Amino acid sequence: MKKLLLISSSDCSLCREAYSLLCQIDSDNLDFEEVDRFYLRSGLNYTVKDFFPNIEDYYNKASIIISRSGALTVSEILHFEKPSIFLPLPWAIDNHQFHNAMHLS
Repeated sequence: MKKLLLISSSDCSLCREAYSLLCQIDSDNLDFEEVDRFYLRSGLNYTVKDFFPNIEDYYNKASIIISRSGALTVSEILHFEKPSIFLPLPWAIDNHQFHNAMHLS
């Protein structure tokens, strides 16, 4: 089964059977238990955490990554040479996440 890694996203309902879903959420802005209940009802094969220790293991296992486009995350994804979809944080200061993502297009 392919693995889809979503970082800092609450909408992981992109697929049901083609991917095993690993979803990291920003627990400061979301109710972790509510998000976990959402995915439990979705029928997805999922793991939801606010932090993945040894993130490199998850990058290595991922077939594709969907993520915000902060500088550190972009550099990590580039290092692991993974196909990715970046979703810039719309209210990031100076729109820097948009520019980070556009630099890679």
